[in-house]
Amino acid sequence: MRFPPSLPPAAPAAPTRLHFLHSAARAALRLPLLRHAGRSRNAVRLATAALVLLLLAGLLPQAASASAPAKSDRPVQVFDVRAGKVVQSFPNEDAYQQIARSWLDAAEGLSPNLSPDDDCGYVFRIPLREPASLKVGRLHLRAEDVFLFYCPEREPELLVFDERKKPYLLTARPDLRPFFERIGFEP
Repeated sequence: MRFPPSLPPAAPAAPTRLHFLHSAARAALRLPLLRHAGRSRNAVRLATAALVLLLLAGLLPQAASASAPAKSDRPVQVFDVRAGKVVQSFPNEDAYQQIARSWLDAAEGLSPNLSPDDDCGYVFRIPLREPASLKVGRLHLRAEDVFLFYCPEREPELLVFDERKKPYLLTARPDLRPFFERIGFEP
């Protein structure tokens, strides 16, 4: 998997991540999927919190800053899980808004996984200019960002947060070709 060399590097992380990391940890502990039988609830919480912190610390650095850019200015980001950092950023154009909404339309339900696979290749983040309403089964929420976890050997999963920043991991079967073509990504 590679990107064309002409793409700009990711923006540097905000200097005040401590507040954001604390918020991400609290959000991870509220995952509704932590109630599966046969697992230690505290162990699952710790593992999930660590994973979510690791992923989101690189994906949402401006959330820690009071001077975060306006919603329309937040970039589309590509997070390389193995490298542990944002590797590409793109201006958040109208085409990305349509792609994100198509991903939400492809959501099928809550994922049976407790957390995203930390060995997967990439996480793609598309901030929405306007919150999107999402209805999957009995789940109703409004999302401001859409995260897609891409693993070549597995079906993609979406991560969205509701208005109270509660995370939901969803199964989905979106058409990823338009997005990959737009960002120059070769799976």
